[in-house]
Amino acid sequence: MVAGGLVVAFLAGAPLTAVAAGHMVYDVGSRTAHAQQATWRQVPAVLAATAPASGFRQYQVTVQASWTAPDATQHAGTVLAPRGPGPAAR
Repeated sequence: MVAGGLVVAFLAGAPLTAVAAGHMVYDVGSRTAHAQQATWRQVPAVLAATAPASGFRQYQVTVQASWTAPDATQHAGTVLAPRGPGPAAR
């Protein structure tokens, strides 16, 4: 009788515990993402290559670019760009 009660309690409590844990993880992740995004600043980038003009259902493509951060440091890397602009486009 006691074992049956424990099984029922576990079967009822496990999904509720899982949902509560999921909400906690989501809240922590959301706060972390919000804190990171609060420090982001959008700056203009100069494309180093031509973005392809056509493709399969893509509005943006990845292109090599360079940019200057708000603290005046130079950066280079891959950015998303709309299809079609050529080198030195912003």
